[in-house]
Amino acid sequence: MTPEQRVACLRQPWVKARRRLRAAFQHARRLWAKMRGHLPPQGHRMTPTERQILADFLVHPEHEGRAMNMAMLQGYLAALVIGPSTVAPSLWFARVWDHEHGKQAPVFDSMDEANAILGSLIACNNEVSAQFASDPAGFTPLFATDTEHSAADWGKGFYLAMGFARTEWARLMSEHPAWFQPLLQPATPADAAKSSAALAKIHTFWQHGHPARAPQEPQRRVDSKISRNDPCPCGSGKKFKKCCG
Repeated sequence: MTPEQRVACLRQPWVKARRRLRAAFQHARRLWAKMRGHLPPQGHRMTPTERQILADFLVHPEHEGRAMNMAMLQGYLAALVIGPSTVAPSLWFARVWDHEHGKQAPVFDSMDEANAILGSLIACNNEVSAQFASDPAGFTPLFATDTEHSAADWGKGFYLAMGFARTEWARLMSEHPAWFQPLLQPATPADAAKSSAALAKIHTFWQHGHPARAPQEPQRRVDSKISRNDPCPCGSGKKFKKCCG
């Protein structure tokens, strides 16, 4: 084998790898261009109809009590919104469907239902985010205005979200333990005022005391045209047709 042939043999794997990388990059560009045409405006807020649809879906018997209820979800989203770092929906979705383990996927009857539920969930997150952005001290936990919602569930949701930045939250708890008692162990609606005050203090701490924490941007709703070969919106990483489809 000549020196030129040896060089050609050595280069061949790199040439193939570069071609695969270029093809993957071009595919990603085409996919992004396709998605951009269907993305709805940012910052969509939740409508009463969306709220009821999401609430009914979460407590549906098919989920066997694994999914969060609305009180737990609001506590969960509150901690995500005011916390030390932004968490991608693909990560936090899993606990919504299976709050104990984050492994069980939701049961969707159709792609239309998947889009509706995921869209409502993003809208719910945007609603909580907007409330803290406009009036942190005015945020009101659900258990303060409706006895149907459990204060204990709200606190559990808040605690679950702390797991995404365990070290940072633990440090803050050691520095300001009084802030967390009304959040993690709320007992009655009367504790709501204390919870709201504590949330405002934590929000101020992360937003102003630690400027590296960027304000959370409103998240886009789910593309209304998920195909069966697209990644499942539940966050499992599987194709929709092999997961919730």
